[in-house]
Amino acid sequence: MTITSTRVIVRETILQTPVLPRRSGTSKDVQAPKSYSQAVRSPQREEWLEGMYQEVEAMFSKGVLVMIDEKEMPSEANLLSTMWRHRPKTNLEGIVTFRVVVAVAATLHLTLYQGDIDIAYLNPYLKIKQYVRGIPGFPCPKGKVYRVDHALYGLHQSGAEWFEEVDKFLKTLGYTSTETEPCLYVYYKDGVLALIPLYVDDVVLAANSEDYKATVFAAFDAKYGFKD
Repeated sequence: MTITSTRVIVRETILQTPVLPRRSGTSKDVQAPKSYSQAVRSPQREEWLEGMYQEVEAMFSKGVLVMIDEKEMPSEANLLSTMWRHRPKTNLEGIVTFRVVVAVAATLHLTLYQGDIDIAYLNPYLKIKQYVRGIPGFPCPKGKVYRVDHALYGLHQSGAEWFEEVDKFLKTLGYTSTETEPCLYVYYKDGVLALIPLYVDDVVLAANSEDYKATVFAAFDAKYGFKD
């Protein structure tokens, strides 16, 4: 079964599901559902569904999930269950490192730029394979399971795998991490000064050159997919 056909089946089923009354307000007022069933009954179900579709499609396009016969699993492997974790998109307010960079940028007259890495955690290749059942809302055929080849949200090693991946990438671009804050990267060469406080998939660049900004963001886009 393809993701496209699954989209149609899931959407037709959900359209028959009663919806809770919609409440107006900002993202702070949106109550994040705790499960797939709550998401499809939410007043914001279309938004939650579209987000889930995009995540699942990204998992397949990046080769994160590979469907195999359950009998192909190693005997010592555990079959994990999955769940959705939903939250409204928020900003970077309150992150200490980000605030420090803003202060430095103001002092040194640097320009701030911001962008997002596409599905950051799904990029690193897992050294230790994991196996999962079908994703809620996107059932796996009987007798089939998914082998997880890339980092996936919720796996204990995913954060470390992603940090190791992006750390190597930034260092190939000439950045060095600071001793007191390993997620703060600094670049200084040929009169160009740049700072990057890395926070999962959010990339903020403070730089004194717009041409350099274009070069760095193009490198992120070529490597991972990037939106600014």
